[in-house]
Amino acid sequence: MPAGTVRSLTLHGDHPGVRILLHELRTTVRYMPFESIVHARPPTLRRLLSEAIAVSDTTKVAAGLFGAWVVHDAEEMLTMSENSRWILKEIPRWLPIPEELRMGGVSQAHVNMSLMLMAGLMGTASLLGVRSSGRSAFFRGALLAFGAHGFSHIGASVVTGRYTTGVVTAPVVVIPYWLWARGVLREHGIADQDGPARVMAALNLPLLFGVHALSHRILTVRAGR
Repeated sequence: MPAGTVRSLTLHGDHPGVRILLHELRTTVRYMPFESIVHARPPTLRRLLSEAIAVSDTTKVAAGLFGAWVVHDAEEMLTMSENSRWILKEIPRWLPIPEELRMGGVSQAHVNMSLMLMAGLMGTASLLGVRSSGRSAFFRGALLAFGAHGFSHIGASVVTGRYTTGVVTAPVVVIPYWLWARGVLREHGIADQDGPARVMAALNLPLLFGVHALSHRILTVRAGR
């Protein structure tokens, strides 16, 4: 180029160098339009944090089942043993409860063992709920049974006219969580009281008795009786 002269160089969109550059840029940002690169704002710390901790509503519901159960059963862990000393005597005789439990209640070791076994079941229900986005029949059945369980505590206290284990957290944790969870599932088109959920919920009553029976058996074997 002669000295003292200025020559403009225009690179058109079909120029090989331009095509390569655009390809590399779009690959880096996962094929975002080039205009988005030019006008994009740098991410703020608040936005990065919100995206990092973003959790779906169904995941909150599923994980919330285990969380609500932990809070509720913390009350039962502290009060069930003492409460059982009189309430088991009120249970109909046709239910197969060992006589020593019916007359003396359950020990704190029995309570701890039962809650440990139930923690495994409720943890499994929550995990299945998270993995299925709330659609697992096992999770939905556990959710339905948990809500009904809350009402049973209130009913027991109304009938007996006394405090029964779990009645404090039933109206402030169990039932509010259950109502909220039902609403979230409905928004996502998920039924919480269809046939499979009701079947799984109905199995919770014999399952509950089975947990206590297994706890009694384990502790009896340990004691060498």
